[in-house]
Amino acid sequence: MLTDKAKQMFEEWLKEKDPFLFEGYNPCLKLTDLHPHLLNGYIIEWLDSLGFYIHIEPYTYNDRGLEEKVLFKNYVVNHQDIDEQNSYANRQSALTKAIEKVNQIINLKEK
Repeated sequence: MLTDKAKQMFEEWLKEKDPFLFEGYNPCLKLTDLHPHLLNGYIIEWLDSLGFYIHIEPYTYNDRGLEEKVLFKNYVVNHQDIDEQNSYANRQSALTKAIEKVNQIINLKEK
């Protein structure tokens, strides 16, 4: 999910934030070994520390009087709406896409 400079910055932050996770628990641990929900929680905390505040907002969609659906939209406070044209069927999909977009922003900014 994170690539290039963003991944490197995140790994450095995480090793400083929770050194036991890598050294005490399992020195061979890789980010891909973490449960996706735990990894997302760490990523969100890291992004918060950089000023990227991801919000996932549910809303109700009614297609011409047919069945109402709950969809999710993502956005980042203090930055542009990162995905204004898309809605997602579940919160996890919206979060994943938001993290991917912020990853792109960070990598472009750090070049």
